Amino acid sequence: MSDERKTFEPHDRLTRISERLMNHLDRDPEFQPGDRMVVFLNDDKRSGIGVHGYEGETPDLDAMADLFVHIRAVFAVNGKELKIVPLGRG
Repeated sequence: MSDERKTFEPHDRLTRISERLMNHLDRDPEFQPGDRMVVFLNDDKRSGIGVHGYEGETPDLDAMADLFVHIRAVFAVNGKELKIVPLGRG
């Protein structure tokens, strides 16, 4: 059974760390309007994610699209090609 949840406040150690990292971004001297960040933190038992700077009607989808762009780049620099194939429901 899954225990994923979406909250707008940190609810555990990993999401509290993510929030501090995201707050630092706002104070960074090189931060510019429009900069966005996705923070992934993992320990031996759990995972936490923080999404910062994504606004509008579809912030989660925009963050996922950026994530795929970054993953594709990681594959490319390692001589691989990432292909994403949509699967229909059934």
